[in-house]
Amino acid sequence: MLPFYNFIWLTVVAILGLMLVDMMLKAERPLFKAMAVRFNVFLLCCLGVQAWSVWMGQQKPEGYVLREDTVVDGFPLPAGTKLHFRWKKDIESYEYAVFPKPVEWKGVMIKAVERKFYDQNMGEGVFLKLAEVADQKPVWSEGWLCRVDDAEDFGWKYVGTKDKRMSSPDDYRLTGCKLDDSFALPVPQLGENVQLGLREVRYIESDESGKVWLAWLASENMPFTGLITLDDKKNIVEIEIEPKQTDILGCVFNNVSLLTWKREQPDIWTVSAHQKAENELVEEHNVKQPETCWGRRLVYKY
Repeated sequence: MLPFYNFIWLTVVAILGLMLVDMMLKAERPLFKAMAVRFNVFLLCCLGVQAWSVWMGQQKPEGYVLREDTVVDGFPLPAGTKLHFRWKKDIESYEYAVFPKPVEWKGVMIKAVERKFYDQNMGEGVFLKLAEVADQKPVWSEGWLCRVDDAEDFGWKYVGTKDKRMSSPDDYRLTGCKLDDSFALPVPQLGENVQLGLREVRYIESDESGKVWLAWLASENMPFTGLITLDDKKNIVEIEIEPKQTDILGCVFNNVSLLTWKREQPDIWTVSAHQKAENELVEEHNVKQPETCWGRRLVYKY
């Protein structure tokens, strides 16, 4: 599918070409006819160049095989690695690398890696994404047990100095991954010894929240869904829970849409309830909404 600007360009060329053809057919003076012919030839050349550039942009990246071990931005590329480029055939600007044999990187055996220069959650930079792995076993990365069989969101951001020529795994920061089913996060805000399974984790940078981890709860076989926010040291900053049923870990609620815990008020859970629950009566059971749960006070917002 052609980009919008290519469509506009081709439309303008077609309109000008038709105008010049009409001029050429209706022109009575030989000079005007010759000028129209020259302009049509020029437009055809421009059209050909544009079509060639569009075709080139749709082709697979060009390949280049490294003859010796190389390090680009702290990431080692062994001899025999096949690099792919989009436009500029420069080792520093490769976008895809296929290794001659699997290489170990931060606990993962990698067969191919994709290199990007922008991430929607972390802005500009150098990012490495798993493209193909040799071993499907989950691996620990920065305290998270990541799946590699579903590596679409598994990657790292380079945080070291530009053009670093020494291999430096510590200069790459995990940007996120899908988590293994066996991973569980201790959440004492919901009771002593409570651990919750997580589905996915992402590291983001924003002006509003700074640098934080976002961890989505694995909602299968759970009475709620939710999101947990952790700081850079993986301390829980905020918890948001959306109930799927009335009984949540031993506490029974009625017409509740959201429960929120924040580190600034560690002894309080804020409960967002619908207007129907203003009398704090659970109609089905004829009991009041709880005032405390999991050792913390509940504050209702209607």
